[in-house]
Amino acid sequence: MSEGAASSTAVRRLRRELEALKRSNNSQILVRPAEDNLLEWHFLLHSFPHDSPYSKGCYHGKIIFPAQYPHAPPAIVMMTPSGRLDIGKKLCLSMTDFHPESWNPAWSLETILVGLLSFFMSEEGGYGSVQASPQQRQALAEQSWEVNAASELFRSLFPDFVSPEVPAPAEPAPAEPAPSEPAPAEPEPAQESPMQSSFQSAVESTESPVAADSAASAEREAVEQIPQGSQVPQVAQVAPVAEAEPERPQGAQVAPESDLEAAEEPMECWICRDVTAEPLIQPCRCRGSMSGVHASCVEEWIRIHRRTANTDAPPQCSVCHEPYHGSERMPGVRDFLAHTCQDMGSRCLRTVLLVFMLLAYQVCAMDDNLMLPLRVGFFTFFGLLFVYRVLVLLVSLPAHRLPPAQPLVRFFVSEPTQLALHIAEAFTTLLVMTTWAASGFLDWRFYLPFGVTGAFLAAKLFYRRPSAECCRRCGHGFLFILMLPLILIWGIFVLCRKYRHLVLHPLGPGLHICAAIAVIPMAFALQSNLALLILWGTHALFAVASLVELFCIQKFRWKKGFFWLLLVQVAVMACYTANLCVFPAGVGNQQQSVIIVTGSSFSWLLLLIFLSLKVNWQLCMQHYRTWQRRHGSFTLNAPAAG
Repeated sequence: MSEGAASSTAVRRLRRELEALKRSNNSQILVRPAEDNLLEWHFLLHSFPHDSPYSKGCYHGKIIFPAQYPHAPPAIVMMTPSGRLDIGKKLCLSMTDFHPESWNPAWSLETILVGLLSFFMSEEGGYGSVQASPQQRQALAEQSWEVNAASELFRSLFPDFVSPEVPAPAEPAPAEPAPSEPAPAEPEPAQESPMQSSFQSAVESTESPVAADSAASAEREAVEQIPQGSQVPQVAQVAPVAEAEPERPQGAQVAPESDLEAAEEPMECWICRDVTAEPLIQPCRCRGSMSGVHASCVEEWIRIHRRTANTDAPPQCSVCHEPYHGSERMPGVRDFLAHTCQDMGSRCLRTVLLVFMLLAYQVCAMDDNLMLPLRVGFFTFFGLLFVYRVLVLLVSLPAHRLPPAQPLVRFFVSEPTQLALHIAEAFTTLLVMTTWAASGFLDWRFYLPFGVTGAFLAAKLFYRRPSAECCRRCGHGFLFILMLPLILIWGIFVLCRKYRHLVLHPLGPGLHICAAIAVIPMAFALQSNLALLILWGTHALFAVASLVELFCIQKFRWKKGFFWLLLVQVAVMACYTANLCVFPAGVGNQQQSVIIVTGSSFSWLLLLIFLSLKVNWQLCMQHYRTWQRRHGSFTLNAPAAG
């Protein structure tokens, strides 16, 4: 989450966040930056109402900011068991990285923590929530002080909260120091970490009181704009505490010159909360302290937000929702095809390499006539590759957890697509090797190291559960693997029954998928290529007639959807399987049969690909436009603020 160095915008924004938190002096929230990481902040939730099961508790958590903050949302992780939120797991809230599409850069850290406090006190569910009885939560609340005190990091950041007898710093009557120690003049700054001291010095040297008041005003306006239906509905009712104005004697009047001088003070950017040499612009209807913003901040926000946006809506203000005016530069078809081919090519290459590695391992394990150095070298290479993949899964699973400490962090993968590829490849390797060992195609001596490693990986995923629950889940996992063929057949039957209008409809992908599936058992079972050639020829004629109707007649309504992509995948597998098999009988001799089968199968495959593209052309264009927006650039065109 916090990989990479913090950007200058993140540093400026976090400085202002710390200053605003010190001014607000919230009695239930305490925040401290980490000493060695600018992008990691720790917080405490305490002083709960007496009628709450958490009234005697003190709960430690941390916020992990991305390097692109405030353009991207942070992650929140709880460290103290509470019976309400799980520990060591990223929380699913509308203001966290679980929902980057709903993130608003105007939300401050205090807004996020107040929303977390509201969610903590409620009974709303979600990823990271825990169901526990009030008695269990009360017991965990009493134990929270011992859990926190056992952490060296907690003791260094929050020394005043090591014991419940020590009063909180927010209370007006601080505890007197011991007689043997001199009483410090200001105990709070004396407890600050070096990171906090550097924050404070930077704030005092670069920020003015007017800018600080502008930040508080901007935060209040942003909080009022939180959309309805958010998981933190009570946030909009809690505004940051503004600094009180000094009392004036009755009848005293402020000189107009002072008001004019205050009005002429430069506004700050509501995204980075800073006043720099870059001019402020007013690209939307927002007024007051939310009217001025840097063009570079808005353009960077749009660029990052588009990566996770689930709509093709034009760029708009995240507060007033007025569309921004500017120019867009979109990548063309050539860039899209290059990106798509590169992505598909890399996945196909990984699949081919996996198949080659498995077949080569089987040959080296079963053929004793191969040279010993060759066998040892390949066994070592294959074993190291498998160990690497297992380490990636051990470190990265379960998902939505924080990266581990060095040196295992180099194996951590958080990107869902890459993690899914590692899971699929490891599962395929274990499944194929288990099938070979059970069928006698692989000696058990060459299978046991991989089987034991896979069992260790499964045990790691369940180690947080009670022993009975662990055994139950492991048993379900092994039963699922053993019954996988029957489960797949049953799943296909259920899908066919549920979507019978797609399976049997002549204008849908169902009949094409059935024909493609039929190629696989026919290729393995038949000695002659004649039946396959008849099937491919008949199916190809039907595909040609369908293309003619789509291009020329256009009278029928074809069924669009994901199943056409499934058809292409099944057809590719069928084509690959047919070209692996040898047909000693049928049309042509054995050498000619290879050429005939290859040409017929690839022609049939190309026709099915063209048919799928034509039927789903509108969906393809929609995907293309979405890709363009996510990879394009936007330049604002707005007048200066004020």
